Amino acid sequence: MKNKNQQPVYGIITLLGMPQFKIYDPNSVGYVEVNDKEITVYFKNGSTQISHMSLTAFEVQCNPNQFCRIHYKYLINMNYAKSKRRHGRGYKVTLKNDTELEVSVKKKDNFLKLAKIYIPS
Repeated sequence: MKNKNQQPVYGIITLLGMPQFKIYDPNSVGYVEVNDKEITVYFKNGSTQISHMSLTAFEVQCNPNQFCRIHYKYLINMNYAKSKRRHGRGYKVTLKNDTELEVSVKKKDNFLKLAKIYIPS
């Protein structure tokens, strides 16, 4: 969604479902994983929702200063990141539910930029 000045407006995320769509607060999302032609949204409260949409279609609805694509498979809410550590040439990020996800070498620069803001040293 864009406002009249063509600036993106963030604040709701719409998931495509069958046969309807659902609207969520982006702050309720912990991370998103793509599997084949659908995504699984993992919410901070422990629930999940499967949607038949691409990760890119989900990502464009998110504030890029809060959500970070860390891998072709993962998009995380940086508010949900707990720690990071080096792993080979890339990184691994641990989320507040103790899930550990790989940060690809191609995505690490943007991740590290946001990690300075969101992850305590």
